[in-house]
Amino acid sequence: MNETILGGHKGFDIVVWEVAEYKKGEKPSITFKYHSHDGEEGYPGDLSVTATYTLTSSMTMRLDMEAVAENKATPVSLAQHTYWNLGGHNSGNILDQSVQIWGSHVTPVDQNIVPTGEIMPV
Repeated sequence: MNETILGGHKGFDIVVWEVAEYKKGEKPSITFKYHSHDGEEGYPGDLSVTATYTLTSSMTMRLDMEAVAENKATPVSLAQHTYWNLGGHNSGNILDQSVQIWGSHVTPVDQNIVPTGEIMPV
């Protein structure tokens, strides 16, 4: 598999992100940020990346991700592969857990597991 599909040599999932903002209240959220330097992962330019998780209701979480090239054109397509322990922190393994996602659309991939750009109804 092409390394760039998974983020290059290491990937942003292995680095330590900073907490940029934390909000309490009716719709609590947390924003993480990471600064990728020119040449990191084999890509040109500095890149400023944020990921904001917001609880929009008691049953809904929203994720907003953004990457901004700072000094050179930089190819980037962020993907989310978070794994959650629905039992909570230190509650054991997840082998007996299940989750149902009420998605209305999917993004198909091609033979190389690259998203085609199409947004297709389920």
